[in-house]
Amino acid sequence: MEKVLDWHIRYFTQTPEHWDEETAGSLLSYLFRNCIQIDDSETCMGVADSLIPYYEGRKNEIALMKCCMVKMVGYASLDTVDWAKEIYAWGKKALALYESTFDRLNEEESSMGISIYDYVTDQLTEMACRREEDGRKLYTEYLSVYKKSMEMIDRVIASVDLTEKLHSTLPNIRILLQSRPATMVIRRPPEEFTEEQLNFLNETAKKVYEKVTDGQTNEFGIVAVNEITYLMTERLLGRENDERIRSRIMELESMFSDPRRDGTQQCDSMLLDADQIIILSMSQMSEKNPAMVSDLKKVLKMAIQRVITLPHRTFSEYVLCNGVYYSICPNLKYLEDRKEIVQSLLGITVFRQMQTAFHTLMVGRCAMLITDRLIEERPELFTGQLGTRSREEVKRLKKTFMDFVYLAALLHDVGKLFCSAVINMQYRKITDIEFQTIKFHPGTGGEILSMIPQLVEFHDIAAGHHRSFDGKTGYPMEFDNTKSSKKVFIDLITICDSLDAATDTLGRNYTTAKTFEQVLAELQAGAGRRYSDVLVDFISSSGTLKEELTKLIEEDRGQVYYEGYMILDRMSDEI
Repeated sequence: MEKVLDWHIRYFTQTPEHWDEETAGSLLSYLFRNCIQIDDSETCMGVADSLIPYYEGRKNEIALMKCCMVKMVGYASLDTVDWAKEIYAWGKKALALYESTFDRLNEEESSMGISIYDYVTDQLTEMACRREEDGRKLYTEYLSVYKKSMEMIDRVIASVDLTEKLHSTLPNIRILLQSRPATMVIRRPPEEFTEEQLNFLNETAKKVYEKVTDGQTNEFGIVAVNEITYLMTERLLGRENDERIRSRIMELESMFSDPRRDGTQQCDSMLLDADQIIILSMSQMSEKNPAMVSDLKKVLKMAIQRVITLPHRTFSEYVLCNGVYYSICPNLKYLEDRKEIVQSLLGITVFRQMQTAFHTLMVGRCAMLITDRLIEERPELFTGQLGTRSREEVKRLKKTFMDFVYLAALLHDVGKLFCSAVINMQYRKITDIEFQTIKFHPGTGGEILSMIPQLVEFHDIAAGHHRSFDGKTGYPMEFDNTKSSKKVFIDLITICDSLDAATDTLGRNYTTAKTFEQVLAELQAGAGRRYSDVLVDFISSSGTLKEELTKLIEEDRGQVYYEGYMILDRMSDEI
């Protein structure tokens, strides 16, 4: 595959003088039309990066608009949460060019360009869930984009044949664009809105609700989103009470397809959007009415089930990641039972990527083998952890330590859900921007675990497992692992993470897997800097432990992978 990319793509992107009008134009037209569905987003972005200076020199604004859209979609496909500012920035550039060149666009360009508004307004909507954002500034920005989006999509709809496949989705996109501003009342604190703003959002929500209930769409997810949004704006104006809204939400939820009964075909992106609106609405009402928490749990569990059973598609992953991060994860705390929370979190993150699932299970096995030996021979290394005060207490609580370490291993990579496009690039080495995307996952994983009080004790392990032992290198640099009270566990998971990653024969098939002895030599070379010298010395000096790790890595990997498939199968039935 590397040779194919060299011959057909890098021939141009790495040597821009090879571009000509025909090649550049046809390739860009293809990407503009299909980038939303292409898995290899980095390759698409590489073409756009190469073509931007090419078309800037030719002052071709229409081509530049297409390049900006490809960049926007590429960032969204790589990691919609951590690249949020870049997605928005490229979207704004694309919109400015789209609007300035609109009268010169052909039908396909004007119709496809509406997708830019879809991404930009969706990004603004999700950003509204972040409390560090300035809500009033965000609202003003959103209103400006919203008004222009309505004007432009109406111009497109008036000029095309909606029975043609290319344009057939425009009416539904218009409903989405019109309905999104009002959902901010569900995502932001109510006190941020003036009465004038609430009345405007209420009127907007009412108009869309009347349209969708008048047969203008057959998408049940769209109908549910708009009805709930309208009811929540009515609530803030004092015209609806929580109990009536709760009752209607549960009635709508009962109409959703059950993925365990009906299969995955009904779990489309609009149902994921509806899940997010339902969860956020129920969560907002539950803050003042704890009696509603039981129903919040019900809708949360159904949303989790839809995520677990949703097949991987590039665009649905974009929608799914937003829902998981902004609505599901912050509300997992309401499940209360830690086992259920862990099972749910793993199902919507780690076990949506089989490569990550296998890796996680292997790290867990490695960690338990090492911990078992440590507690038998060097229990003092764990003294002070998990409430212990002596070597004897550590030994007495051996099972507690083993369970903790295994759970830490299972949770250390939960942040990788947001870089699925990179994780799935198994046929070639990852590029610089893909590596940068991968580097987000410890921080994102730590953020997720911080949202859940029952799992917050694992934050440091997730956030720190790619930092060096001495704290001088690694990522994210803003997290100081050397000051963490869980440093011994961070050091342990870091070593186990490296052991499996370097010996993996599945998830990294672009390179040759190393033997345990080769990796141990690398650990020894990095002892005291990259890795804990105490742990490396302990592993190196224990013949029995080395034998156990070698057997696990070189002989038992297949059995661990099989167990991963069985866990996934049980998970889809149990949640």
